[in-house]
Amino acid sequence: MNKPLHLLITGEIGAGKTFLVQRLLKHNQRYIKGFITKWMFTEKRVKSGMYLFPAIAETYSCTSENCAATCDRPGFNIIHPEVFEHYGVELLSMPDTSNKSLIVMDELGFMESDSPLFCQTVLNAFDGDTPVLAVVKKKETLFLNEIRAHKNTELYCVTPDNRDALYRDLICKIESWNDY
Repeated sequence: MNKPLHLLITGEIGAGKTFLVQRLLKHNQRYIKGFITKWMFTEKRVKSGMYLFPAIAETYSCTSENCAATCDRPGFNIIHPEVFEHYGVELLSMPDTSNKSLIVMDELGFMESDSPLFCQTVLNAFDGDTPVLAVVKKKETLFLNEIRAHKNTELYCVTPDNRDALYRDLICKIESWNDY
């Protein structure tokens, strides 16, 4: 059987990238590893920090060890590359004794650019046999361009108008990974 192509989802903010991934994961039968990112907010709905969490987290614990960026004032983020280098790499490198896992990365963006070990770990995943379902920020950086151009990936751009049709089109790809 041929190596499965990894799926990349991109699109504008609010297009439904993460929602599409969550819907597709309902068709997955593989062990899920990897990460999701979430902006957390203060009680007054002000961004406080962007955190990395395990892809299948049921609860979200925010600590300095998983805080990848803080927001000191609107529009100004202080990036913590060491979080990607340590915790991000750890989440992507979790062992899979069943050899039947799926790596989720939601989302890859520009903040990771100063984290060479993390970037290399991500690229190694795209070179590997374990299927990857990743959201890629629609931004131009060397790291993101390298991911989008990777020979083992298929890139899909989600919009509010195509997200339901794209969901129906991608279900078969996710289900084919279950048999791989």
